[in-house]
Amino acid sequence: MSRALDARPPAARIAPGTALGRYLDRTREYGFGRFVAEMTLLALALRIPAVWLAVQLGVAEDATTALDLLEQYPVELLVGLALVGAPILETVLFQWFPIALVRRVGGSAAAAAVASAVLFAALHFQSGLAAVLVHVPTGLVLAWSYLAFRHAGLGRALAAPAAVHFLLNLLAVAAALSRFGQGT
Repeated sequence: MSRALDARPPAARIAPGTALGRYLDRTREYGFGRFVAEMTLLALALRIPAVWLAVQLGVAEDATTALDLLEQYPVELLVGLALVGAPILETVLFQWFPIALVRRVGGSAAAAAVASAVLFAALHFQSGLAAVLVHVPTGLVLAWSYLAFRHAGLGRALAAPAAVHFLLNLLAVAAALSRFGQGT
């Protein structure tokens, strides 16, 4: 009997027996709110070395920021896309689909998370190489957010990365809006 693409798998494990694996396993025990808050903070923290790398490679200046987008598009459109459209659509396209596909063909949870993160980062290529570098670790966090809740059902698995993505975008939009119109 074949499993459906979105059938409930057992709880996925990444890097079992390592410090990373133990940390990720512990995060599964968190309540939903704590999990989302911690993963949001983790994604933000992981952006620091990615930004450093972008600066070292000389590609940081070419990055399109949320502030740049606010100057190009109506605020309402950008806010709607960043806070509603992107978290929902990108969760389905860049967490659910690639993770389900890789797992379906027998790939490990780690391979599925990496595939998901690479696709998620590639989506942001139009914003520059720096955006790709920043979105790889973010994509890994979003992939883990999906995997951590997948055993609890598809709805919870989709809600976790969408909530983290929403908060990350909310912070980016809020920072951009606070500077919008200031000429800086």
